[in-house]
Amino acid sequence: MTLQIVRIDRVGDVNAFEKLDGDTLNAIATDPLLSSARVLEGLFFEAAVVTEADRDSRFYQAAMRRAHPKKHCHFVDAPSKQSVTTIMGIYRSTGVRHVGIVDFNILRKPEELENALRAIELDEPQIQQAMAARGVVAASAGTERTSEALAKKRAVLEELSTHFEELESTASGAETTNTISLKTLNRLFSKGANLGDRWTNLKKLGRNALNADGRASFDELSQLARARGLFILPAGELESILSDCGVPHQGDKRVWFEHAMKLLPKLTVDNSDQVWVFIKDIVEHLTAKQPAAGASIQQTRH
Repeated sequence: MTLQIVRIDRVGDVNAFEKLDGDTLNAIATDPLLSSARVLEGLFFEAAVVTEADRDSRFYQAAMRRAHPKKHCHFVDAPSKQSVTTIMGIYRSTGVRHVGIVDFNILRKPEELENALRAIELDEPQIQQAMAARGVVAASAGTERTSEALAKKRAVLEELSTHFEELESTASGAETTNTISLKTLNRLFSKGANLGDRWTNLKKLGRNALNADGRASFDELSQLARARGLFILPAGELESILSDCGVPHQGDKRVWFEHAMKLLPKLTVDNSDQVWVFIKDIVEHLTAKQPAAGASIQQTRH
């Protein structure tokens, strides 16, 4: 006896029945990364949201529950940035309405963006249009003046010196304390290395760091990607999405996340704030989007 799994998806007054492909299901179940990411569970939800990391999934899930408590979505964090579109492809082939959320930084490397656009199945003219728009975005990023860059590097070096002294004074202390201090030093080393890189500012501020031409081109590119379910975060990265709600960008994502999750339930859902605009756009896409073409076996109306 052969076991078959059928997904029922209701859109309006139409029930669509999708027979799930056995090879696809087996590939997910046997892939150590995809199976651990709980991809299969998304097949049995109203819709699925794919993110780049665990904290991203937890934040967006909490934000959606706050703004749209009746919307039931499965949130899954991809094993890597590149696998966001891979998981989206699985949901598309099995008839699950879905979106993928990626940081603004996906625009940094042209080949990475192009691969993502091909994975979501934009056609060739659309890909060329999007890549041209990406070029305008990159050109509009600008660079810092040398004096400003040097001042920022000097500040990082001073902070590094302070942490070195603190770490040396506690070198024989608790292992946990030393581990946290070393992580702080690594973060500061990375911060110092990235200063002067125009994409560092874009990653932090996103669309707001661009000039008028850059913003228009980003909007053009974003709409092309969103039409296929890929949402590029206009705020830059998650740590910037609550900047207009009183939570400034924080270089330490763990610290920012703890603060944001405590504040989120207390925030008023105001569609003038970027976080709620972004969540609204996602919900509208998931609500309007028809199930992807799978192995449809029957449709009924009630």
